[in-house]
Amino acid sequence: MQKKRDIFNEMIKETPLQIEQKAEGSVFQVVNFRTISKSMTDVEFSKWLTIDKRVSCLPLSAFYNSRDNSDYIRFSFAKKDELIIQALEHLKRSL
Repeated sequence: MQKKRDIFNEMIKETPLQIEQKAEGSVFQVVNFRTISKSMTDVEFSKWLTIDKRVSCLPLSAFYNSRDNSDYIRFSFAKKDELIIQALEHLKRSL
């Protein structure tokens, strides 16, 4: 999984999404999306990215009891390398 994480993290650097802490011991990478939208909630941004840009992610607020808005979304990199590369190439072109 480390190889998949490294592919994901290197390619996401070419998008406006920002990694603040590298995932360790997980198949999920948390990224900050505020350089793309300052007005959308993390739920709204996740829906927009999944529906309009066709790359699936989850809002980080979904994992907290408070349901407060967050500046973060979560991607899974437990996918085939080709799919990770295809998704990040698509994001690079469309964000």
